[in-house]
Parts: sequence; structure tokens; C-alpha cells
Amino acid sequence: LSIKISKKKSLFESFKFRLNNSVEHLHPQSKVAELDLIVHEDALDQTALDIFLDRDKILNCFGNLCLISRESNSKYNDYNFLAKSEQFEKKKIVESLKQVIMFGYDKTWNTVQILEHRKDMIELIDDYTKDPQAFMAASVSASL
Repeated sequence: LSIKISKKKSLFESFKFRLNNSVEHLHPQSKVAELDLIVHEDALDQTALDIFLDRDKILNCFGNLCLISRESNSKYNDYNFLAKSEQFEKKKIVESLKQVIMFGYDKTWNTVQILEHRKDMIELIDDYTKDPQAFMAASVSASL
């Protein structure tokens, strides 16, 4: 995860909080049948295994979702990962740090990336909630 973040460091540094209240499905809802059911066993805990067995659950799991503006969500429409990634790269504004990380994956977005991203985000939140001061200190020293 830190490698994905460091590759996009300038985007993280330019981020400003704003009201984002539209849920973006990186893999589009209308194309659930096209979702590649590929699995990497290391990414599967029991919850992930339960999610993996159902395309709709994968589509709506935390790993495939981020909050962005309604305007951007409308523009992304039902585009696939590559088309959304291209639009994202053209934008001047970073709306979601989670979205930055999601677009930091290789040129594909399937169940492996969705479940890996879900796991990474849960670990990140867990690390922060266990010891916020240590988490922030580690984040600052990692960015130097």
C-alpha cells in the first residue's frame, strides 16, 4: 500500500477535503456479469471468501467503492476501469484519496485488486484506530 501511495505522492499532497456524497463503483454496477472472478488466496479472509462467492457482493464491497462528487460520478457513468482511469488522470482535482489508491493498481481491476484493496484499507483503518499518534508519526516519517 505504501508503494501505491508513494507513486501518487503529489496527488496526496494536493488533496483538499470537500463534500463528496456520491458512491462510485470502480467496477460499474451495470457490468457485474463482466467482473472477472479471479482469486489470490492470500487476499481471502473468511469475509472476503464469502464476498468472493457472489459477484454482487464483490461489486458492492468496500474495496470497489469510494466517495466522489455527483458530477464526477455522472461523468464516469458505466465506463470500465481503463476509461475511468484515463478520465481521472485528466482531472486537476483530487476528490478522494481512496480513489487515488484504487487507480494506482495496474491496468486492470478485478476481484484480486478489489479484495486486496479492501484488505489494505481495513488494515490502514485498524492501524490508525489502535494508535492514532503512532500511525501519524509513522506516516510523517514515511513521507520524508
